[in-house]
Amino acid sequence: MQPLKIAARVALALLILVAVLIIVTRALDTVAYMTGIAWFAEGNPVFVLILALILVPARYRYLPVPVSVSGSTEIEAAPADVWPRIVPRPGYPYHGPTIAGIDAVPGKTDEVFFRFHKRLADEKLTGFRARIEEEVAERKVAMTYPEAHKLPLFAQDVVRSETRIEPTAPGRCRVTFTEHLRGIRFSTLLIFVHLNPARDAARRLKALCEGQDDPSWMGRTVREMGPAGEARETAERAARIGPGKVLIISLLLVATMFFLAEKLLKGG
Repeated sequence: MQPLKIAARVALALLILVAVLIIVTRALDTVAYMTGIAWFAEGNPVFVLILALILVPARYRYLPVPVSVSGSTEIEAAPADVWPRIVPRPGYPYHGPTIAGIDAVPGKTDEVFFRFHKRLADEKLTGFRARIEEEVAERKVAMTYPEAHKLPLFAQDVVRSETRIEPTAPGRCRVTFTEHLRGIRFSTLLIFVHLNPARDAARRLKALCEGQDDPSWMGRTVREMGPAGEARETAERAARIGPGKVLIISLLLVATMFFLAEKLLKGG
């Protein structure tokens, strides 16, 4: 899905959120009048939103608008040569730039543990578990993430990752990455406007399989990280930096939401 399509779906979700905000605000006004708390009956949607953000756990603060982000590339390599780079099994040279290795999970043949590079790992998060839902040799692999909520940035909302290989000619194939998200956060929208992570993964895989320098954003970011604990802060700060359109779209979405809420409340 392209960033503009994602932005359109988020805008629609925000309009629905505005409607819910108005209903909740009116309900609070009614309670305030019934209990005689005059200061509470101002019909302020900002107050309601802040209250919701305080009461709702962080892992649930997202718009329930499922989205899928895809990216594909043509690679000058046979499927048999590409497969070891995408199959998440111990001993294989996985393509992810943040992954130092893949370990088996004792007693579970359908699960693996991805170990983060030492520059990314910390005491609380050294990696993450993935469950292999589908595995068709040299054709497709699909994974889900039992503990995705512990991951940083948009990864905490990913419910399924798919990678497909399609032969296109002798010694050539097309690889498509797809990330399915349960919903989208405001910070996620900013990242997607600046970067399509699935397309970025495809660029990296192509470079690795064809023996070229990695041109992907994530690959460059990891290479530029220092050896100490500043790696995580560097990555998260870089993910928030984008062209001017990121700031413009962000401000427009927020301003539109509150403008509509205030207008509808005053007109009600």
